[in-house]
Amino acid sequence: MRHVLLLILLAGCLAATAPAAAIGGQHQDPVPDAQGSRPQPPEGGRTLAVVQERTERAGAILDLGLAGGLRTDRLDWNIAGDSRGQNPDVVSELQWRDLEIGQVKLSSKLTLPRLLHLRGSFGYGWIVNGDNRDSDYLGDNRTLEYSRTDNDGGQGSVYDFSGAAGYPFEFGREIVIALRPLIGYSYHSQNLTITDGRQTIATPGLTPEAGPFPGLDSHYDARWYGPWVGAEVGVEAAVPGGVIQRVEGFFAFEVHRVDYRAQADWNLRQDLAQPNSFRHRADGTGYVLSGGISLFVDSHWALTTEVTYQDWSTQQGRHRAYFADGDTADTQLNEVNWRSVALSVGVACRF
Repeated sequence: MRHVLLLILLAGCLAATAPAAAIGGQHQDPVPDAQGSRPQPPEGGRTLAVVQERTERAGAILDLGLAGGLRTDRLDWNIAGDSRGQNPDVVSELQWRDLEIGQVKLSSKLTLPRLLHLRGSFGYGWIVNGDNRDSDYLGDNRTLEYSRTDNDGGQGSVYDFSGAAGYPFEFGREIVIALRPLIGYSYHSQNLTITDGRQTIATPGLTPEAGPFPGLDSHYDARWYGPWVGAEVGVEAAVPGGVIQRVEGFFAFEVHRVDYRAQADWNLRQDLAQPNSFRHRADGTGYVLSGGISLFVDSHWALTTEVTYQDWSTQQGRHRAYFADGDTADTQLNEVNWRSVALSVGVACRF
């Protein structure tokens, strides 16, 4: 959580600094003296004067948006039998599939044309439906599956924060095309659950009998965070006549370098510590594609729609189990994969 607070503080400082320059640009020019010349600013204030002049000429644009929509996620991970990735190469695999999520998202963009572009967003979602599968194997290549449970994964929550800054290049007059290279930082969290257990593959002496079993209430909390680079292409044009006065669209691409951390509470495993049964850590990458359209019904208000696709994965990492007697054991975390598709609609206000 401290990562999110740090990001919010950083974004707030950036946003507060940029509007200050914009407000300064609205001041009137100094009155000429008797010879018709204007007083020169002090040496230390020349940089600020240049920023104010450019801001006054360009004009700051601030957009605030609120949107809601649906999102579908899938997350899976698997571990090996030992720290060398053997005995067997996949001993256990967890999958959360078809997670249906209702999501709300706050967003902001501040653009000083030919000077600076800032953007940030925060989203929160509620998992309302989904499935979980837990499979265990005795042989390599996912063979000799001796245990499988199919469970309910339709509870929990997700939240996402992202902030970025870049330089806006703009071309054209009636139809304006903007290219904005970006560098940013993001934090993403999935708080997943496993309930309503049902043993679907059973092995006598190793697993419970096939059928439902009571008391399952396990949790897996995953976090992805790190810097990213990307670019955004925007197109905007006025629409003469009609209800819609202006149309703006964008397409964005992001490449993330992330640290992955996760903690689990396996509540039915009496041999594991509670609530910290095991932890995961690994390095990974993420790719985010997004696009949207804004339809301005007047100079301030717009209807918006946006589609976002995300594909994240980790390299090999560490699975550390914490036992009830205080011992720990490490095995290889083979991979973690997360995919997400979201569609949202909303409103935006321009200042």
